[in-house]
Amino acid sequence: MLVGAIGVLWAINSAGPKPDEIKAEFEARIEALNKIPAEEAIRKDEFALDLLNNEDYKKYAKALWLKLERAERSLHDAAQLEKAATKEVPPFLARSKDLSKIERADLQLLIGEARSLQNNYGMTRFGDSLRKRQAELSAKLESMPKPVGPLDVIELNRKTKAALHEGRFSDALDLIDEFMKRPEARDHRTKIDPTTESIASKAAAAAAVILQKAQGLLDRNDKVAALQVIDRSKSDFRRFPKETDALEALRRRITPR
Repeated sequence: MLVGAIGVLWAINSAGPKPDEIKAEFEARIEALNKIPAEEAIRKDEFALDLLNNEDYKKYAKALWLKLERAERSLHDAAQLEKAATKEVPPFLARSKDLSKIERADLQLLIGEARSLQNNYGMTRFGDSLRKRQAELSAKLESMPKPVGPLDVIELNRKTKAALHEGRFSDALDLIDEFMKRPEARDHRTKIDPTTESIASKAAAAAAVILQKAQGLLDRNDKVAALQVIDRSKSDFRRFPKETDALEALRRRITPR
């Protein structure tokens, strides 16, 4: 009878917890925990909590368990940050996806929002997406026409006057048209000098002189020189239909079909 009781106790003891095995198992699971990427902060935190809730690990691997308990505080903070990012970042990425529909003012706001989200959640799994989107938004803004300022008006006036001085009347109009496409250009319209009206007036006067010169050469029977005068001037008057028509009419008289 006594032998039987001893045998039962031995079986119970031999079937009980084996500290070395439990510790080894705990170490293996800690290693698995460490392999979870930081970007999967929520899963990592849940795994750590599961390990801490194991009473055998706490009892038979106390030092390692305490080490994990201290580390879990930072894992929990990272998981909370990940949860907050999950609420805020995806909606922002969706709103800022179609760059073709975003105006300049909205672009500037979105860039600021991207910067703020990146400061808050750059260490989460959304970090790369936020950095990429901020770069895309910044590139889009950089590619857009720059808003007009007072110095831009001065530069425009300098260029248009130079074009007029050289007789490039159409180029002068092109400069003004491109300028007016830029943001806030209309706020400076009254400061543009020369105006499109004065350019048109100067173009009409210059075309009359060219026609007179070409006609004079034609009257002297110098058709080649007359054609050269007309052809050299064609591009300068390409934006002035009346003057272009007059030059073409004289050309047809010189070289009738």
